[in-house]
Amino acid sequence: MLFFTIVMECLIAELGFPATIRYFNDVLILILMLGMLLRPGHVVKSVGIPIALSTAVLFLIFTLSAVVNDVRMPLYLWAVRNTFRGIAFFYACVIYLRKEDLTGIFDAFLLLQGISVVLVLYQHFMLGLNMDETGGIFGHGNGAGVNPFNALLFSFFFNQYLAGKTSLGKLGFALISSLVIAAIAEEKITFVYFIIIACVSILLSKTSFRLTVAVFVVVAAGWIGLTILKSMYPAMFDVMSSIDKMEDYLMTSYESGYMLPRIGSFPIIQSLFFKHDAIHNLLGVGFGNGETSTFSFLVGPYYALYGYLNYRWFTHQWVFLECGYLGFACYLGFFLVIGLCLLNLRRKVNRDLLPYLTCGFALVICTVISIWYNATLKVDMCYLLFFSLAIGFIASSAREEKVPR
Repeated sequence: MLFFTIVMECLIAELGFPATIRYFNDVLILILMLGMLLRPGHVVKSVGIPIALSTAVLFLIFTLSAVVNDVRMPLYLWAVRNTFRGIAFFYACVIYLRKEDLTGIFDAFLLLQGISVVLVLYQHFMLGLNMDETGGIFGHGNGAGVNPFNALLFSFFFNQYLAGKTSLGKLGFALISSLVIAAIAEEKITFVYFIIIACVSILLSKTSFRLTVAVFVVVAAGWIGLTILKSMYPAMFDVMSSIDKMEDYLMTSYESGYMLPRIGSFPIIQSLFFKHDAIHNLLGVGFGNGETSTFSFLVGPYYALYGYLNYRWFTHQWVFLECGYLGFACYLGFFLVIGLCLLNLRRKVNRDLLPYLTCGFALVICTVISIWYNATLKVDMCYLLFFSLAIGFIASSAREEKVPR
């Protein structure tokens, strides 16, 4: 599922595969879920009671939102699919993968990144494409894939290098290739992710010569990426380097179809849709009523009327509209619980596992930021983000491997 998710948009955009291949993952996630349901106790034990409880609360609150607002069953089921498929994949990764799998997976990721660099350069210099159209292995207009993939590579190889488990060459390639792709594709959030990952990883690591070298490589790669970004998209570089312009971009800019601002959209939604009604403020307009699809019977009433506002471009707007303050708080709480569990595990495991837990914790922060930045958590690329959340738990579960039979 993970590797198919990475390449499927390229198969559609570049090789002409039908868009319906996206539903292949739906079949696979159902198979994984059936396997997990056979051993529910093992599932809870693997992810931990806090995460299992937060998932149950989230599901109950979202369902309550649908019941109170009389959401049609097909829309409710479609909303469950869009929202909980990634969470189910997180559970599956924790249960079925082991620490030994991670090295092979990320080495394969690095190979794919090499292919992606070549494709991005070809798309830009040979085909004359720019910005979102230069997605490499992720096809076109797919920052939802490019950004989490870049963050995954950097967080893993940065922390593995600090622990002495990978080479400087792999770290350097992961860094430079990701930032070059981000600069050409004008994916500015990648630079933000890199700063966060570097800061978190440095703060949670002991001072060493490797740390000094890694910081130098990060600074050099950042300079290369920002230089390319400035030369190709000076206006966007100015947004990143100016507090005032960044504030305007996040809070007041309505260009390129962003009809609701990334920051400060809740009061607008509250005024437009909730009309200060207490139930709507608490539970939104109904889990599923804001959904849409190519199938007409899966188009919610609110999307039919207000889809032009493009609230589905951002996870926080989508969740808040459908499920209100209570639903959004529970949704955000799910990720906060994962972060706290990873920090708690750091106190219990041996040093060998710390790089994985630090990697996972840094990626939790990036995932929370993505809630406000785009809708990755609710679209097909969600599997990348939920895999990133599972890394620390996958590594920790290795402690319980090889039980005598």
